[in-house]
Amino acid sequence: MAKYVSLLLLLVWQTTSYAQLRVDLKADTNRIMIGDPIHLTCRIEAEKGVRFQYPQWGDTLSSHFEIWHTAKIDTLVRGNTSIYTQGLTVSSYDSGEFYIPPVHLDYFLPGDTSRHFVESDPIPVMVVQPQVDMSKGFMDIKEPLDAKFTIYEILPYLLGGILLLALMALLVIYILRRRKKKAATPKPEKPPLPPREMALQSLEELRLKKLWQQGKEKAYYTELVDILRTYLHDEFAIDSFEMTSDEILESIAPLGINREAVNKLKMSLGVADLVKFAKLKPAPMENDLALLNVVDFVKESFATKPQQSEQPAMPPQPVSGEHTVEIQTENKEVKEEVTPKEQKDV
Repeated sequence: MAKYVSLLLLLVWQTTSYAQLRVDLKADTNRIMIGDPIHLTCRIEAEKGVRFQYPQWGDTLSSHFEIWHTAKIDTLVRGNTSIYTQGLTVSSYDSGEFYIPPVHLDYFLPGDTSRHFVESDPIPVMVVQPQVDMSKGFMDIKEPLDAKFTIYEILPYLLGGILLLALMALLVIYILRRRKKKAATPKPEKPPLPPREMALQSLEELRLKKLWQQGKEKAYYTELVDILRTYLHDEFAIDSFEMTSDEILESIAPLGINREAVNKLKMSLGVADLVKFAKLKPAPMENDLALLNVVDFVKESFATKPQQSEQPAMPPQPVSGEHTVEIQTENKEVKEEVTPKEQKDV
């Protein structure tokens, strides 16, 4: 009697366990040609609280079946039961009768640490080879069929080409109008800087180059003297580009520039000659002082430059003994200068 009770309790336990998790695997066909697809549907029903690991599909189901595609999992909840459905596409390249292996799931019941499992039923599949009549021999591969183009197939490309040409035309018109507008309104040119400001700006740029700090003393003094020559040419019309240092000093002597500024300039020109021709290496203070001396000379020479006052031109005065006689002829007024003798004749 106790044996029958134990068997009954075991049957009830298995039934309860089966009801809490169920897995089912179905195929849309059981017979295919080699390489044809088989569509599988995996359905898992789990009650609330049941813990399990969803199957992880690889590239194959077995040595005879390869997985082509795995769809997304579709989840549906009905009361306390969750239903998971997933589609798979498989195929086989071996001929014969094979079985798609069952899906094995391990799970745990609520409040139970024991591991349980459930499996689906295996699915038999017959894979057959195509029937080939070898008596007919080999046959050529059929050529691809020519497909006729319809207006509906060409229309999108035609409209796209027309739209592209229209956009290109609009772009060309826009560019031409923009260029024409720029040509019609030229930008006003900035007036050139006065010689004094140009010289001071060039001297500041020379200082920022730091040539003598890099061991380029000759280049430093050459550019310094060139700035001075350009200033004298532009400000005082002195053609100093071919002059020596002494000739430059002689040419600025009549300008009445401050004597101290001229002496400083003479010192800078002397150092420049020694650097360019005797390869002198001046002290750092001498290099800075040479540039400052030229700056002082530019400022002092501009301050002492005579300013030209604009005065209206006076009409020429007649020579003593001469008088101006106005003669009216045919609405034209003519002025002639005549001597007293000619005036008596008139």
